[in-house]
Amino acid sequence: MGLPKMVAPISRLVYASGECEVDLDRRELRVLRAPAPVGGRAFEIMELLVRSAGELVTKDELMERVWRGAVVLENTLQVHMASLRRALGPYRTLLKTESGRGYRLLGTWTAREPDFEGFSASKQTFQLSDKARTHNFPVAVTNLIGRAAAARLLRDLVSAYRIVTLTGPGGIGKSTLAIEVGRGVLGDFHGGGWLVEFASLGDQGLVPSAVASVLGLKLMGDATSAEGVARAIGDANLLLILDNCEHVIDAAAELAEAVVRFCPSVSVLATSREVLRIDGEQVYRIPPLDVPEVGQEDPEQVLCCGAVELLMARTGALNSALSSSADDIPSIAAICRQLDGIPLAIEFAAARAATLGLRRVAAGLGDRFRLLTKGRRTALPRHQTLLAALDWSYELLLPDEQRLLRHLAIFPGTFTLEAAEAVGVPDRGGDAILDQLSSLVAKSLLTADEGRSAPCWRLLETIRAYALQKLAESGEYPATAQRHAEYVRAIIVPPATEPVPMLTVDDLLQQGRELDNVRAALDWSFSPDGDVAVGVALVAAFAPVWVHLSLVGECRRRAEQVLGIVGSNLQLTRALEYRLTMALGVALTLSLGPIQQTREVIGKARQLAVGIDDTGAQLRMLWVQWSMESIMGEHGAALGTAQQFAELARRQDDGALMLISDRFLGTSMLRVGKLNDARVCLEGMVNRYIAPPSGHHTILFHFDQRAMARANLARVLALQGHLDQAKQQAKLSLEEARDADKVTFCWVLQNGAFPIALMTGDLAAADEFAATMSDLATSLDAALWKIVGSCWKGKLLIARRGFSQGSVLLREALDLCERSGWRMSNVEFLGDLACGLAGLERFDEAIATVDRALVRAESSREHWCEAELIRIKGEVLLQQPLGNEALAEDCFQAAIELARRQGALFWELRAALSAARLRVRQKNRNGVVDCTPVVRQEN
Repeated sequence: MGLPKMVAPISRLVYASGECEVDLDRRELRVLRAPAPVGGRAFEIMELLVRSAGELVTKDELMERVWRGAVVLENTLQVHMASLRRALGPYRTLLKTESGRGYRLLGTWTAREPDFEGFSASKQTFQLSDKARTHNFPVAVTNLIGRAAAARLLRDLVSAYRIVTLTGPGGIGKSTLAIEVGRGVLGDFHGGGWLVEFASLGDQGLVPSAVASVLGLKLMGDATSAEGVARAIGDANLLLILDNCEHVIDAAAELAEAVVRFCPSVSVLATSREVLRIDGEQVYRIPPLDVPEVGQEDPEQVLCCGAVELLMARTGALNSALSSSADDIPSIAAICRQLDGIPLAIEFAAARAATLGLRRVAAGLGDRFRLLTKGRRTALPRHQTLLAALDWSYELLLPDEQRLLRHLAIFPGTFTLEAAEAVGVPDRGGDAILDQLSSLVAKSLLTADEGRSAPCWRLLETIRAYALQKLAESGEYPATAQRHAEYVRAIIVPPATEPVPMLTVDDLLQQGRELDNVRAALDWSFSPDGDVAVGVALVAAFAPVWVHLSLVGECRRRAEQVLGIVGSNLQLTRALEYRLTMALGVALTLSLGPIQQTREVIGKARQLAVGIDDTGAQLRMLWVQWSMESIMGEHGAALGTAQQFAELARRQDDGALMLISDRFLGTSMLRVGKLNDARVCLEGMVNRYIAPPSGHHTILFHFDQRAMARANLARVLALQGHLDQAKQQAKLSLEEARDADKVTFCWVLQNGAFPIALMTGDLAAADEFAATMSDLATSLDAALWKIVGSCWKGKLLIARRGFSQGSVLLREALDLCERSGWRMSNVEFLGDLACGLAGLERFDEAIATVDRALVRAESSREHWCEAELIRIKGEVLLQQPLGNEALAEDCFQAAIELARRQGALFWELRAALSAARLRVRQKNRNGVVDCTPVVRQEN
């Protein structure tokens, strides 16, 4: 029987049979309530089978439907069926094979709607920053030789399994094969393919950051986690290639496992000398290229071996005049056999054969490649043979080439000619270094990197490890590491005549490319043999780059490391100590560090700033202090800081800076209830601000300044009663924030979009914004936005009369705010909690809660919602069993008068409605209408 006809596919159904579920929306197979890692093609097969309702689906039908327009072999289908059986585990017998015909899915499968609450928590948040790019794979400059069969099989495995690991000894060609397979399956992934290289990482904790950086994910928080990266990727459909995992195996395994768990449409292709050992992993051990058998000298048979094809292709490319003859066949066969078919070793041999000839290379190999018999217990034999090949290749270099190769190993990533000159042989540079670099490239010991405008090179991982060992054995490591650190300092740290440079976004991007070099230089600087002064200068200068790259946790750790040794064996100038303290203050504020530590650090920065002639740094310090005070809910103090910022900006006679100060002033004036002044400041900023082309304001103050101002302007307009204008400004702020960064988007949601949706009664939009905030908070791993998201959910539940659940959510979130000290919106949310408690008829608690909010509003000068708090108190008083109408009426009257003084027509009308309802209630009870006006009309 053929596949059933489907007039309108139901994409959102979940099919269930016992402990097995096929979720068509999330494209996920779940067994025993856990996701079973199957690839995209394998899931398509499962979908066709489950929709066939137990009927037979033939092999031809499956291949036609799943591989539309492509010619595939039956063994490809078998690979995918094997993956499904493995995924089904104890229920593998549900998948029945009818020999020679096809397959059917047994069991009783029922369809239901998905769990939308669970679904919304996994919304896709990953987006390509460059829509034109579909991958970041390097350009293929040569053909992949001898791996056609392996590539075909791996393409099948990647489409059948969610996690595939290529393993084998160093130099076997894991990375090259993985990238080639990635190119071949790109069409199966709408989100493209993304290569993450771990070779330069020296710390397992940096694995999630490396993945986030390649994918363009801006993650905040004290630490970037594997789960945070996975949740940020969400439902995106992409291929992730994790390259060179062996030295960070635990962290790589954790990240791959998190991706398989939380990202139903992502497949992982990993390369490692050691398997990851995680559930669902399909391991492919790359075999050596096939070599001629011993005694085989038939030219036709020898030349068709993969290892020989590679040797001849690479030799010919390096020396087109060189051609093999029948007399060379024994030498060719011997070279390939003695190199065990390892591609990297064959590349070395080809480089030498291009200049020395095949016979001389074969003769040299006879003495050089001795198998090591007492290597590490876990080392693979072919890995030991590769080391022998590296020894041989190294010894064939001229002494100056050997020395340069050793010194270049100090670079963890790419390097330029200038960098090579800096760490190479002292007093030797220019043409001599360039000639040696060219020679090393020709001998396959260096790889040219075409990803930058200036010529760059890099050492392959295995060669670098080998060269580093040689560097240590030579006794040259300390001096080379020092030259490297001093070179990095020279390109990162500004000259003494420029204490704080005016960085541009291009500067940050350029310096960001040196991240691996900076890490290596810092590791040496703070080592027992290092130079602490070099490390201190680097940390101070590189802090803005860490923050720009959203590596706030790394910035914080390095700044704390430096400041922790100040006063013991380290003395700093006042200016340098200020910059380090300010860097730590920024990192603590952006990561919501311990509140007491944050206060102390920023306070110390203010003390150190006295007498320092550095306006840009002083402005940045005031911004950090204003941000800290605003997030802490100390709005009176924040207004004072904003006024200091404005005064300093005015002295600079910089129009754009003055408009930035208007944003800070307007935001703080809104919070203290000065709505008219806030509107003047914010409207002026929105209408006149033009960001400097250099991006300097983004570097100093982060975020999109206009979008932030517009969101606060929307709230001011709403409070003044201009709801249509408020909705328009909130919409525009969202559009501007979408082109900025995720944290800007969170602030725009917080200050504009969500409150405007509630004030206009658009609960559906408020729900959408709350869900978006939840997703962003998870992807950023940001405590602040997680708290805000919880408060919003509680607020919405109470608005829909879900008093019990809403009150619990709000109380838990507010308790967390109290413990952390970051109380940005506590006053407002305490009012919501009072409403929830009143709905539960816990009136005494409700009155105590709203009174606490009023006390907090007075002490922090958060007056913008004080009129609403007073109105809420009046409503709670009326709801009590023996409602005190006189006190309630006093509350309504006080709320009206306060709102009128502030120009908050929105609160005034709400209080007036509460008062009017009270009058109606009194009329209905007494039969007498009290005509005393509650809302006094302005003359």
